[in-house]
Amino acid sequence: MTAYLRRFATLATVPLAVVFALAAAPAEALACTCPTRYDYQCIDFARTAVGSWYVWGGSQWSTTDRNWKGADCSGLLCKGWQVAVASRADSAYHPYSTTNLFNNTYHWYSVSRGSAWKGDAVGYPPAGTESGHVVMYYYGSPYGQAYVIEAPRAGYRIRQGYKDISASKWQFRRRHNLTLTAGPA
Repeated sequence: MTAYLRRFATLATVPLAVVFALAAAPAEALACTCPTRYDYQCIDFARTAVGSWYVWGGSQWSTTDRNWKGADCSGLLCKGWQVAVASRADSAYHPYSTTNLFNNTYHWYSVSRGSAWKGDAVGYPPAGTESGHVVMYYYGSPYGQAYVIEAPRAGYRIRQGYKDISASKWQFRRRHNLTLTAGPA
């Protein structure tokens, strides 16, 4: 039996109620293929990039050679989140930009400042001549000084530290299937 026929035969055995439930589900829920990931896993992975260079369009770094390659803000975030697929720090995989983060919900969704979790994205979309930016929230005030992990801009290294996110342009996004842990990351 060919692969196509095996797949068709498998689909033919799916109960009709399941088919209707899937058809009624929001497209965003069906699109997400992210495995469950804990907040500390996102933070820990992103922190392996600290000290590496900002590289526009980049999403790869070495944990031993900080001068090899680098990542931009969305590359760092999506690699830390491991969306849409799991990938190593030194592999080139950068399917989403900051614009995607604010214009689709395939692997993430909006959350309010008051419900911020470790590992959430905090950023703002491109507007006019200003390019967008995104950082990974670690702890601190989601209304003011927050401790974040970020790839700031060309000429700078990826860093962790406090950043003022009090301006209204900063918005929060959460990865689908992110699990909050009780302890510190």
